[in-house]
Amino acid sequence: MIDRPFVKFSRTSAPFWASLESGALSMQRCGQCHRLVFYPRELCPYCSASDLTWEKLSGRGRVYSFTIVRKPSIPSFRSLAPYVYAIIELSEGVRLASNVINCLPEEVAIDMPVRPVFAKAPSSRTVLLFEPDPAPTKKPLLASG
Repeated sequence: MIDRPFVKFSRTSAPFWASLESGALSMQRCGQCHRLVFYPRELCPYCSASDLTWEKLSGRGRVYSFTIVRKPSIPSFRSLAPYVYAIIELSEGVRLASNVINCLPEEVAIDMPVRPVFAKAPSSRTVLLFEPDPAPTKKPLLASG
């Protein structure tokens, strides 16, 4: 694995990075409006409450959108090309950007079930990546109206 550029730790984001180090995914939940908040913040972006607590999530989800990067603009990513840059929609409803690994880029598809991979970078930081999920959770059926 390459060493990726990372944002600096802050008091607000430290619990997120600590959860990745322990092999889990945690995000903030607002105590007022009860919505999940990502990226870590001091105030809820939906209702401005400061009552944010950390909650462990499943990490499972589906590919919402993706692209195959063949010519990265960031030099440190060139050795990974081609790779999949994807927006993952977690089963809890939050969307985040990551990479899909452990499959050919051409095998990735919209709505493909994925699960988290907690990979250690050379800098000793843990990176949240995703891989195909051979045992996906059932996707809820939409109620017809």
